[in-house]
Amino acid sequence: MNFNTSSPIYQQIAEYICDQIINGEFNGDKKLPSVRKLSADLEVNPNTVIHTFQLLTSQGIIANRRGIGMFCTPLSKDIILNIKRERFIKTFLPSFFDTMDKLGFSCDEICNLHNAYKKGTIENLAALIDTKINYAEDTDYENQQ
Repeated sequence: MNFNTSSPIYQQIAEYICDQIINGEFNGDKKLPSVRKLSADLEVNPNTVIHTFQLLTSQGIIANRRGIGMFCTPLSKDIILNIKRERFIKTFLPSFFDTMDKLGFSCDEICNLHNAYKKGTIENLAALIDTKINYAEDTDYENQQ
């Protein structure tokens, strides 16, 4: 795992574990790696992993089964998705909406672009954007005549 300097390492490890829970790598039946194993695998101080586990425990994502180890809680995936959705809404959407308004995109156009993206057709994205540009150019040209 490559760590960056934008957030504390224990939070980056927490994100890593949460991503694995969402992807199904860890679930209620599978034990998380021990503090010692995870710290060795990630080449971090065991205290950093302990801090990560404390954070995830306080959020209700993992729980300690005394004498056995750390496991996901039954609602861990839902909790993680709610946390990520809230973060997305607070941090990404305001900037996205500002940019959308500045560029003159309507909600319908964004939905069309999203649907084209989900289909995996970059050509559709380009065609939708070109259609808007061509229409604007044609309208400007007609207005100048």
